[in-house]
Amino acid sequence: MLGIAEQAASAGYFFDKETFDLEESYWDKDASQNAYANTAFSADEKADLERLREGTGVNKAGDDWSAWLDSITYQEYLEDTLNIQPRVIKLLSITLSTTSGMGCDSISARYAMMSALPGFDKGFGDKSLYRVPPDDNEIAGIFSFPGGNDAIYRLMLKQVLPNAISGGTRFEEIHDSAYQFEHFDDPDNPVRIRLNSTSVRVAHDGDPASARSVTVYYQQDGKIYRVKAKGVVSAIGGWVNKHIIQDLPGEHEDAFGQLVHGSNMIVNVALRNWKPMAKLGVSACHFFTDNGLGGFCNIRRPLVFGDNQPPLDPEKPVVLTFYAGFTKPGLPAREQAAAIRWELMSKSYADIEATVRQQLMAMFGSLGFDDEKDIAGIIVNRWGHSYVAATPGFFHGNNGKPALQQVITRPFGRIAFGHSEHKGIQEWFGAVEHGDRAARQVLEIMNS
Repeated sequence: MLGIAEQAASAGYFFDKETFDLEESYWDKDASQNAYANTAFSADEKADLERLREGTGVNKAGDDWSAWLDSITYQEYLEDTLNIQPRVIKLLSITLSTTSGMGCDSISARYAMMSALPGFDKGFGDKSLYRVPPDDNEIAGIFSFPGGNDAIYRLMLKQVLPNAISGGTRFEEIHDSAYQFEHFDDPDNPVRIRLNSTSVRVAHDGDPASARSVTVYYQQDGKIYRVKAKGVVSAIGGWVNKHIIQDLPGEHEDAFGQLVHGSNMIVNVALRNWKPMAKLGVSACHFFTDNGLGGFCNIRRPLVFGDNQPPLDPEKPVVLTFYAGFTKPGLPAREQAAAIRWELMSKSYADIEATVRQQLMAMFGSLGFDDEKDIAGIIVNRWGHSYVAATPGFFHGNNGKPALQQVITRPFGRIAFGHSEHKGIQEWFGAVEHGDRAARQVLEIMNS
């Protein structure tokens, strides 16, 4: 991601002749490590990229830095405060869109700082999954579970419902053993999980200010059922809460209605080998073609445990992942979100497949890559409402109104809201933090 974590992976920069008006396309390796000297960027663009990577060394707002950054977009910050070149802003916008669902002309500069986009004081602000200092040993611990966050969920499930997963309690057993769905909703369980059930209405039994219970209505197998609870955590995004939670106070209803959600696309390419990348000496790639695939792809670092012993061998199969965000500069945030979602959902699989093949052939064809022989499969994941888009004011409010973040984390009667979007930066850290917060709020209400 433009040098954000190149201490964790060696990155190749592919400069295609069409985009950069070159005689021939070429590769540069770990460009951020030598001040982008061999890249196809202009002298001013190289200087901007290096300045951003090193840290600007300025703080324009003193103690009010957080509120000030939340009052402007990241693009305004880059243009007006740092005087960054337009093409560099475009590259950063593509990067930002992969974690916020929209481009930098719509997203709060405060959010950009939280998600480790460059341009802020070194060592200033929030530590993030996306930017770990090179001297921090935590960098050695960045890896991916084979099943994604499913591994974390499995560990929690095994603690709460031991019979829900077969086998013992060693990590590899919990990770690899089969679910036993018949034990999820056992009447004798202290916790019951009802699968294939969709909540359609959540309402207090009486006045929310004095009600002693809440009824949850849900659909299962074409029928509507209901269950009564002393308290409810609604652990879903605002795009659902505003429809199923009944009699929301005006402030909550307004806040959920103001939330804007961006889109994203993840493309996983199963390769039979990755010898071309090995020839370059890289496991991650940056490219600058404006083709809807974003701007970077990389090989996931395989996690080794138990019987899961994937070889990190260029001669062996591997998964290459593209992270593709979308931008629609110039449109208001809500209109931009709708246009991005339309582009994402209107693309055919055949078009996406063809683009992936063309991009890989352009980058690696001269190194022996053959898309017909070397691609075993392509999986496209379309995230139609993947991220809350933290527009200016999300963290500190606009025009004297309370911040959206502040409102949506308040309980309503016996209902509390816990979701990763409440953090503003939507990652599993926020999901854990706000799930825990919402559960504690409900427990306090139930025990009062």
